[in-house]
Amino acid sequence: KDRGVMEVVIVVFISFILGLSILFEYGREYLRESTAEVFQPILTSLYSELTLLGFIGLILFATFKMDSVGELSFRLFGTREKLAELGEQV
Repeated sequence: KDRGVMEVVIVVFISFILGLSILFEYGREYLRESTAEVFQPILTSLYSELTLLGFIGLILFATFKMDSVGELSFRLFGTREKLAELGEQV
């Protein structure tokens, strides 16, 4: 049973990461199209500083620090740290 739960959690993590990637790209495209030409160099610089992987890493870090994730981990695995450890491995 524990292995099946881990596999489901891993699939959910990967799906979450893919969803964030898609949302990030849509947001970036919207900003690029709606920003005045004079501000385009600033937007380009900001995007190069905040890469897709950095954005996802920041979101996942914040997510794993939430108390609800520890509680969910405890309910699924009997320990508050297991879910965060799985997230780091994925």
